[in-house]
Amino acid sequence: MTTTSRRATATSALLASLTSLALLVPGAAHAERADLAEPPGDTAPELDIRYVTIDNRPTRLNVAVDLGRFDRQRTSVYAFVGGTGARRDDLFVVGWSSVRGERPGRLLGRLTEDGVERRTCEGLRIDVGRRGLDVSVPQRCLGPTAGTVKVGVLTERRTGRDADEVGPTRVRRG
Repeated sequence: MTTTSRRATATSALLASLTSLALLVPGAAHAERADLAEPPGDTAPELDIRYVTIDNRPTRLNVAVDLGRFDRQRTSVYAFVGGTGARRDDLFVVGWSSVRGERPGRLLGRLTEDGVERRTCEGLRIDVGRRGLDVSVPQRCLGPTAGTVKVGVLTERRTGRDADEVGPTRVRRG
């Protein structure tokens, strides 16, 4: 399998996972901040989501993910952000990707029918630490999706297969 076909397969798997989570799982109650906990130990420590904090501020959306540990070469963790309105808002993915065949690194993209359309955004912060990931996205980077959003978090194995997930939950803009 070529690098391009592995990347396409991984992108397709990510797209399918995030789309199904965003569209099929109902959102939780409204809040400007949401805290989501999950019992540890259901997957490898570098993929095990333990706690997620979502803070939807007027100018920034902040998502903090606590894992058992963070391994830059083996951990892929994504927050996906979608609108809650009746209109068809964009679905964004932001986080850290270390899917096999790609160079590990930060990711911001809009999900399309063809996969992930990478984006840049001035002021975007994606910080990795020993135990997790902190993401801070300016609301303006979310376009029409900005405002009250549904946010979920997903980890993936290097093969692109899902490992753990939390949410999505609906979070009002503060």
